[in-house]
Amino acid sequence: MNVLNRMLVILGALIVLIATTAVLLVTADLVHPQALAPGTWLMGLLALFQRFDPATRSWVLVGCALLLVLGMVLLAWELRPTPQSRRHLLVRQDPLGKVTVAVGGVEELVCREAGRVAGVMEAASRVRQARDGLHIVGRVSVAPDTDVPIVTHELQGRIKGAVERYVGRPVTAVHLITQLAPLSGQRTRRVR
Repeated sequence: MNVLNRMLVILGALIVLIATTAVLLVTADLVHPQALAPGTWLMGLLALFQRFDPATRSWVLVGCALLLVLGMVLLAWELRPTPQSRRHLLVRQDPLGKVTVAVGGVEELVCREAGRVAGVMEAASRVRQARDGLHIVGRVSVAPDTDVPIVTHELQGRIKGAVERYVGRPVTAVHLITQLAPLSGQRTRRVR
């Protein structure tokens, strides 16, 4: 999500938390509506929750408790720091410090290696870090006269070797999706 969307979700979660807390306190008779409401219209609205019969009151309390939990979970989820490890791969960590490489750089390397294979017109890739090593998913547009099994076998070997040399981490999977049409809808690199 972009920053504006995150801010709107955070603002919405805060509004839900504040409103639900006010309704919960008034319904449970812990606070009088006059203590929470600066205006008469809000005080009148909160006073409605004091007039419920006991069965309705208990349902309102359960609903408020669920909304509070949901609002807190949503707020905590949106306020968590975005982990930088998703966009960086650890190359080495020693007493001098940590060396990482940007995932975008590895994806660009995959596209460059794809460009060195005859028959590949365009390439796009995604690199994902897993417990058993790096997983690479590549989409390549090939020329119509290309022998796809031969080209993709060569391409998988080149990609695996280049990424392992560059990052120093094992590549356990290179999945390729080939097509004759130009790639669209994602960041691509025209290689020829």
